[in-house]
Amino acid sequence: MGFPEKKLEQIPVSTAKAKLLELVRDVQRGHGFEITKGGETVARLLPPEHHQALPATGFANVTITGDILSPLPADWTGDNPNLSKAE
Repeated sequence: MGFPEKKLEQIPVSTAKAKLLELVRDVQRGHGFEITKGGETVARLLPPEHHQALPATGFANVTITGDILSPLPADWTGDNPNLSKAE
């Protein structure tokens, strides 16, 4: 999981701004880039097929099933074994 094994080319944000169309064309060809500001990565420009490999951002699709009004069992913790993917 995660990003491709090969290191992404780092591009300063000022260069990315000046060459955005060229970068987008490169991304269409399968290349990826890290956009940096002050030497720190602030964004990644990746082809769509890498979308599922991105780390969680705190946003998700949620499907509610069953009784959501009754109190939870005392041993329910909300950790991974208690969660499941929406179908």
